[in-house]
Amino acid sequence: MYHAAGRAILFTIRKDLPMPFDRDAAKLTVELARLAYKDDADAGAGVGALNLGEFKFYDGGRSTQAFFAASATDRYLSFRGTESNNPRDWVVDAKFAPRQGALGKVHSGFDEALDEIWTEVAADLTGGDTRPLTITGHSLGGGLAILAAARLIAAGSSPAAVYVYGCPRPGLRDFRDEY
Repeated sequence: MYHAAGRAILFTIRKDLPMPFDRDAAKLTVELARLAYKDDADAGAGVGALNLGEFKFYDGGRSTQAFFAASATDRYLSFRGTESNNPRDWVVDAKFAPRQGALGKVHSGFDEALDEIWTEVAADLTGGDTRPLTITGHSLGGGLAILAAARLIAAGSSPAAVYVYGCPRPGLRDFRDEY
């Protein structure tokens, strides 16, 4: 888990670092991670039911889907995880040889999957909006969420929080140490 104070809890739980855990945020991000598995229309309807007025769906065309949602005070980015009926996702998961990422060596399949939508996502997230950004995802989507946060951190635009669920390890020790 990353929080804006610059401390990371990744791969292991460290008792010497404060846990900025927020139960309400966790409940909301679980729902946003669930909605990421829906198609554009259904995800948008679910976001609307959560009283988040802004919504944008990203589809890389191969294996990467995510959406942006926002209220008047907060922004969210949610990544879809591995879909069992999508062989392209299996390829992403299996392509784990490390490659250099924004903050160290990362899972190459995850990093390449994030590349599919990153130009558009980064343009939308770095436009000077000062509302706090929370990033979330489940499974593959959790790995993508962490790598997206790392890219933003490297660019000087840190998210407020990252909540991931059932997330595989997205990087090696050098990545962990920099994240």
